[in-house]
Amino acid sequence: MTYYQRCREVTIEMSYLSVITDTLLLPTYWDKSKDALLSYATECSYGFWGTVTDALTGEPVEAIVKVVNHDRFHSEVFSHLPLGDYHRPIMAGTYTVEVSAPCYQTATFTITTRPGVGIRHDVELQPQVIEPTAFDQYILSGMQTTVVALSQNEVWWYDSDTAVEPIAIGSYFTTPALSDTTTYYFEAHYQDDTLLCVSPRGAVTVYVIDATNDINSEFNFKNSQLKIYPNPAEDYLMVEAEDDGPIRVEIYDMKGTLILQGVHPCPTKLNIAPLPAGLYLLQATHNDGRREHVGFVKSRKSY
Repeated sequence: MTYYQRCREVTIEMSYLSVITDTLLLPTYWDKSKDALLSYATECSYGFWGTVTDALTGEPVEAIVKVVNHDRFHSEVFSHLPLGDYHRPIMAGTYTVEVSAPCYQTATFTITTRPGVGIRHDVELQPQVIEPTAFDQYILSGMQTTVVALSQNEVWWYDSDTAVEPIAIGSYFTTPALSDTTTYYFEAHYQDDTLLCVSPRGAVTVYVIDATNDINSEFNFKNSQLKIYPNPAEDYLMVEAEDDGPIRVEIYDMKGTLILQGVHPCPTKLNIAPLPAGLYLLQATHNDGRREHVGFVKSRKSY
């Protein structure tokens, strides 16, 4: 049963008789053996025990708990759902233990057990593949954009959260020209020999904005005294402030990446022709330390 069914059982021969007919004799077997049987049951509670869970979600995991250079003939134990708990009875000593499960990285730890003690050791397993991330994008109607997923594994893109067939495979996805805000879904795939490991499915939204109405409400900059024009702009952007002193100008994209920076007189004319079309944030820092922000759209070059 240990070899084929991976269970643990003990058979105790109480007598050479296969059937005991003497009803007075049977209780004597219990009286003579009960202390040994109870001691055996107590010994089985020693060793080490704990739970196996997903390191990211905390959910229980069904895993194999194997004592290295000790377990053989399927004598390893398992963590069981719904709790992910395991128990490894073992005599006192120091052991190296491997905990493994499909689509998880194998965890290894060393534990020292003591006589008459059950030691708890919980295990968190790192998934082989985790949910990728991507930053939302902001574009004007009729524009395309490229959405990039941050993942160490192959990424599959979908047009809905329930879609089965991917619309693209790769770390990035270039959208068609969009006229409406659209959400795309993506997941990471990892091939572990013959086993395909799939991450939870994430989502990223491409917002299609109205440059004249949405930009100030999107960033809540209606009260800013900083003036920029034209907006949208193609090649240049005029920046004006209440004071005439120099200001430090920084321009960020929607990922928070600093694109341009410099100290300029006020008013000033900024060359934004090299910037890709899209939505940007301009931060102006005055001599007195005040900071003002305003959003603007870099439109595509018209010919």
